[in-house]
Amino acid sequence: MNNAREDLTGIDIVSVFGRKVVKVYGTRGANYTHAYYWLYEDGLENSIISVDGNSIEIDLENDGINEIISQSGTVPQTTIYKMNKNEVIASNINQSINAIAVFFEYTDEKIFEIYLEPNKPESYFYLNQSLKELHR
Repeated sequence: MNNAREDLTGIDIVSVFGRKVVKVYGTRGANYTHAYYWLYEDGLENSIISVDGNSIEIDLENDGINEIISQSGTVPQTTIYKMNKNEVIASNINQSINAIAVFFEYTDEKIFEIYLEPNKPESYFYLNQSLKELHR
């Protein structure tokens, strides 16, 4: 795209699921981004993960291993990607808890702002593979 910011596309080596992987990311339109994660040490079969939306690698569980969180859409759909044994599993938070919108706030607290009803955000944090309500 002409005059697009340079940080919208790229190729990086990142740490995900306790491994170094190649991340190829870019835009496919005004509000559509996509990333591919290549687990090159795992061989060719089942070694590429396709992720819709803006994705980040973050240690969500504070165990020293990065998971992937992706967020897509004007009304955000948020998905967590984790490694379970030798299989990548994805959990769409919106679908899991019937939320209208889920925003991930990339802060030290790793807060999810969840809308179960319009104009009524609730804050949650991730603990022991589930979301816990944050009482402020």
